[in-house]
Amino acid sequence: MSIHSIEQAAAEQPFSVAQPAAGQNWTFTVPANTVYKLDTFSFTLVTSATVATRFITLEFTDASGNIIFAATNGTGQAASLTARTTASRFINYLAVAGSNASGSQFPLPDVWLPAGYIVKVVTTNLDAADQFSAVTGLAQVAEGSF
Repeated sequence: MSIHSIEQAAAEQPFSVAQPAAGQNWTFTVPANTVYKLDTFSFTLVTSATVATRFITLEFTDASGNIIFAATNGTGQAASLTARTTASRFINYLAVAGSNASGSQFPLPDVWLPAGYIVKVVTTNLDAADQFSAVTGLAQVAEGSF
């Protein structure tokens, strides 16, 4: 099936990721018999008081774990902060500094992800008490055997 056919069959759908345990990164796997083009998603990270700057890397991998896209937040998130991070195909990279309302933005590649591909965060200096939550987004989704 061509990309044009997939785009014609796709419909925008919301998605969410279950909240991981404290001290764990989150992962989203494209479901079987679908292809996804992520339009936008966001998540919250609450960091513990443990002194260390957390650097979030967003990765897309194939089903075997080979990285096909990666971007890292260059400014990081300090201890004892709550910050919302947004990723979108419609923004350029920009780090937003500030107080507890601070956050980061990541650009997303304009690619279709086949079933089994994985979107995840890998966080440098993630503490056992740090907590990701509210991972939600919108994606173009086409169902069927591609």
